[in-house]
Amino acid sequence: VVKAYVGVGASVDARGTGAGIVDPQGTSFAGLAVKGLSLDAGANDEILLFAAGGAGGDEFAGAASAVVNTMSTVTEAYLAAGTQINRKNNNAGADGAQGVRVHSKGRQSIIDVAGSFAGASTAGVGLAADVQVLNITFKAYIEPTAIVETAGDVEVDAASEQKDLAISVA
Repeated sequence: VVKAYVGVGASVDARGTGAGIVDPQGTSFAGLAVKGLSLDAGANDEILLFAAGGAGGDEFAGAASAVVNTMSTVTEAYLAAGTQINRKNNNAGADGAQGVRVHSKGRQSIIDVAGSFAGASTAGVGLAADVQVLNITFKAYIEPTAIVETAGDVEVDAASEQKDLAISVA
């Protein structure tokens, strides 16, 4: 579980009057440095799974292999219930480019390979299986009771990229 959040009932004032910050993922408000509040939750998973089996016999041989991948991950960015953002003095003195950004992003790359070989003079049986059970969640949100004031944009987004290669050979 990866979380970036402002907790229940918290009060945060981010006027955006400084130089701003550049998003480590290379994006920001309108391509400019982010001024104000930016919450970024990110996860990158790279998984490599391999299984192999082999057997040989005079008349009969049997071999099997299996890859079983069970993965659960949650990545979220949020402003919790009752959060107050930029409420002090009605946000007086805020930079015109001030914004509030809540962003959740992730990338998964999974490679699974299962293989088996069986050799015999009469019969050879090889079995290979690749099973994946994936529960991958990305969320970005502002709770309904949160109060957000900003001179500029409010940006809430969640994105996921998944690359999956599963190979079974017998």
